[in-house]
Amino acid sequence: MIKLFVYGILKKEGMLHDYYLGKSEFVKKDFVRGELYALCGLPFLVIDRGKTSRVPGEVYNVNNKVFSEIKKMEEDVGYKTVEISTVGKESVYTFSYDKRIALSGKRIKSW
Repeated sequence: MIKLFVYGILKKEGMLHDYYLGKSEFVKKDFVRGELYALCGLPFLVIDRGKTSRVPGEVYNVNNKVFSEIKKMEEDVGYKTVEISTVGKESVYTFSYDKRIALSGKRIKSW
């Protein structure tokens, strides 16, 4: 199983949660270090391990098929797959956007 941190439309109640993660095991709520921006109605995470700001999200155990499907979707729109540790010390994968592009949006605290 792969641990995946999600923070936007993949979180529970998000519009893509049931489609991609509906059958995956929820692990816990947690945070990653970085910043969140909103652009064109979507959230963009920018990972920055040196930041003190925390982005809230959820951790799921996903199988290889689910991870590959989500990874393809995210990378097709410009996200990079990164492996990081959450504030709660979970080793997870998540998807981070290029800060130069995200800065054209508005910084937000959560989605």
